[in-house]
Amino acid sequence: LAQTLVEEAAHLGDQNYKKKYIDKDITLRADHTPTTIEWQVNWKKGQTYTLHYTILFPPMSPEYYLVGPLAIGSFAEARQWQIASDATLCWDGGGVDNNYNTAANWAGDANPITTSNITFHGATCTAGTPDKSITLNVNVALTGTGGGITLSSDYTGTMTQASGVTITVDTLGFSIAGGTFAGGNSAINVNDATSADFNQTGGTFTSTSGTMTVADNFTSSAGTFTHNSGSVVLSIADGGSATLNTNKTFNNLDLGNGGCLVDDTMTITNGTTTTVTGTFTLNNTCGAPTLDVTVTIVAQGNITSIDQGVENRTTTTEIIVSGTADQIITGETDTDTKFPSLNITKTGGSLTFVNTLLATGNFTNSATNTTFTSTGSTIIFNPNGNNTRTITGSISLNNVTITGCASAEHILASGTTLTVLGNLSL
Repeated sequence: LAQTLVEEAAHLGDQNYKKKYIDKDITLRADHTPTTIEWQVNWKKGQTYTLHYTILFPPMSPEYYLVGPLAIGSFAEARQWQIASDATLCWDGGGVDNNYNTAANWAGDANPITTSNITFHGATCTAGTPDKSITLNVNVALTGTGGGITLSSDYTGTMTQASGVTITVDTLGFSIAGGTFAGGNSAINVNDATSADFNQTGGTFTSTSGTMTVADNFTSSAGTFTHNSGSVVLSIADGGSATLNTNKTFNNLDLGNGGCLVDDTMTITNGTTTTVTGTFTLNNTCGAPTLDVTVTIVAQGNITSIDQGVENRTTTTEIIVSGTADQIITGETDTDTKFPSLNITKTGGSLTFVNTLLATGNFTNSATNTTFTSTGSTIIFNPNGNNTRTITGSISLNNVTITGCASAEHILASGTTLTVLGNLSL
């Protein structure tokens, strides 16, 4: 019985290349080309046997290695196996400090490179002190193919972003399932528009007090997410796509970042409620995307819609304006800056409308103890698609335009008085 291992010629003699956990019945025939692992066995009919070995490949990526074929007597596999290296680099905490740039803290005593997926106490990262905390004391640039950060569910340490340090990851994004991330005051960039996600399924994540930009999907389905008074930008490149999947609270949230959001490029997960305590920005340069799921965004600060904004097909997508302090809803000076359904539930402060707002959904006002200011502004009620929208709750507005058709119209709910202080266009 023989199993052959073909080593990449360039790595022959590499000290990082090790064969470990060899069974006592294994003979390692290094004198062969390629290296051969042989088991001498005495098998009996009807019995089950397990043969195994573990190989630690050099921490290089992109790279692949050939293993096999397995041969048993006259039988041999038809081909070799190709083993790809994804450049997982384990944190083993072997250094005298907690610093990111101390080589002894990493498996193989080599600092991360741009293609490294730095991993903390993962299934294959248990050697040394895998739960030791880490300080990101220098800029982190994991920007090559395979670059990313993974805090596994077994990790119990803390990753700290030091003041002034930026973090940039690409292909594999930023994943946290355990441990703690303590953000600093500088940028966190999850850059790859096709595959780089921020994915939190556990642990505690305190964001930067600066700006965190995610170019693909943002998911925080479990664990604790703290905004740290910073900003989160869901930045979508032309032709890209992104999903916001969370019930968490943000300070400032920018959906789009000036990207071209067309239908089906931006998704907010059905059934979620996202709270924004600072400024909520709908930042879209072309073809306003339509939201046709049950989504609630609770806006407790200012709301700004830039360029095309966001519209909705159903009545279950809405922005709840619920702050108790003064708030401003700002459109643009043209007539195509769209808003989904607005539900004003304020219990104090003031609400000011600025420029032109194109209301594509329901418009509901149940605010109390709130002062409304609409001087110079225009509200256009223009339902999306073949839908009927409802204006509920008495309110005074400046200029009002109501458009639609027999199958797409706005109606005034019973008991509602709409007072137009400026011009009314029908």
